[in-house]
Amino acid sequence: KESELEVKDITSLSAVIEGLKAKFPGLVHMRVPVCNSAAPLETDFDIICNTLLGSNINTPVIVSDQVGLSRATTGCVIACLFKEFQISASFEGLVETVPGMNLGLLKMDTYKMDMSKDALFRGEFEVVKELVTTMKDGEAAKNVCDKVIDKNGTKKTGGTGIKQLRENIAESKLSYEIMDDAAQAFLKAKIMDNIHKYFFLIVFSGYMREAGEQARNICADDLKEKVTLMEASVLFLEIELKTSKNLTSSYGENLLRILLREAKGNRSEWEERHSTRSTR
Repeated sequence: KESELEVKDITSLSAVIEGLKAKFPGLVHMRVPVCNSAAPLETDFDIICNTLLGSNINTPVIVSDQVGLSRATTGCVIACLFKEFQISASFEGLVETVPGMNLGLLKMDTYKMDMSKDALFRGEFEVVKELVTTMKDGEAAKNVCDKVIDKNGTKKTGGTGIKQLRENIAESKLSYEIMDDAAQAFLKAKIMDNIHKYFFLIVFSGYMREAGEQARNICADDLKEKVTLMEASVLFLEIELKTSKNLTSSYGENLLRILLREAKGNRSEWEERHSTRSTR
């Protein structure tokens, strides 16, 4: 049965959110226009960071997109990476007030990938392997990123979400072999975009690790006397993110941009790198 109705009024999403703020005064809304499958821009990461700055470690973060798959999961991973180091700074200050506590419990880069999985499912793409060896503490940054991606993945891979950003690349590659030419052209672009996204998420993980480390090292003694160690750790993580170079400038000044640009610029090399079958 079909019917037609006259639309007399349309309320935008922004107007709906503004109406909610009357009921939830602390609500903060930020729209980040991210492509469906392509990697977020460096500025998108900075927008999300700036939006989360100043929030408590237990502040809920709601991420939504039109479909609720790739972009929402990407946003969740970025938000979780931010929260990981925010929480780590909080608990580091807390445990330092308790004599004899093992600070090694706070290390977040000890995540172990299931080595029985195929190399593609472990995210061992050639450009990613180059990234890990090029950037500072690259392996640790990838470990933290993989842990968060897996937690935001499907139940099948031990997560609580609906999209496995890393393993989805490998699944697309396996599907590629049985597609016709038209479908292969589309899937190839999707695979390249998703590897680009995975690359950026690892870079962001490294950026957050570095910001957190610098924040822990700049806590002045006079401020330590005014605030607890827990408060100081969180405070200086936020100061560091506010005053230091953002991801856009940090990424732009190192070799990582060159690495990615050269890999994508030489299209035949990029396709060869990411179409090669992996071995266990």
